[in-house]
Amino acid sequence: MRTFLFCLLLGCLAPIAGCGGGDSHRYDSIREAAEAMGGALCNRAVECGELSASDRRACTNEIVDYICSQTACSARPSGTNDDIDDCIDDIDSMSCSADDLPSSCNGVL
Repeated sequence: MRTFLFCLLLGCLAPIAGCGGGDSHRYDSIREAAEAMGGALCNRAVECGELSASDRRACTNEIVDYICSQTACSARPSGTNDDIDDCIDDIDSMSCSADDLPSSCNGVL
């Protein structure tokens, strides 16, 4: 769990915090987008056997807490709703051996 998630979290989400897919969600704040993206990352970690299903919510909360400690989570995300949905779709389909977030996730928060 920790190896996969912290590689992604510290190596990939931290730069995103500084700075579409078919579901058409609306993300009015960085917190909402971080919850959706963090949830997708943690779901993927469960699917890849890196995290137990019972730890999924705590995993998402940890990602959101980290991002919100780095940026104003009440601010609007930099990316559009479609950009964020595209990132989430790409997280959902990324390989279990991936070391980075999909490029579609760069700059969306």
